[in-house]
Amino acid sequence: MAIIGGAIFPPLMGLVAVRAGAVPVAMLLPLACFVAIAVYARQISPEVTHPA
Repeated sequence: MAIIGGAIFPPLMGLVAVRAGAVPVAMLLPLACFVAIAVYARQISPEVTHPA
């Protein structure tokens, strides 16, 4: 997964930076990916209950 991300995201971020005219806008792409991973992890993780 990391190899694919390292091969695809830099050119994609470059394309977004050029089209948007700003690099900070392109940094929203990895942010969106991290949010998607966090949401997925939250959905598949079992609920943890602590004894009272």
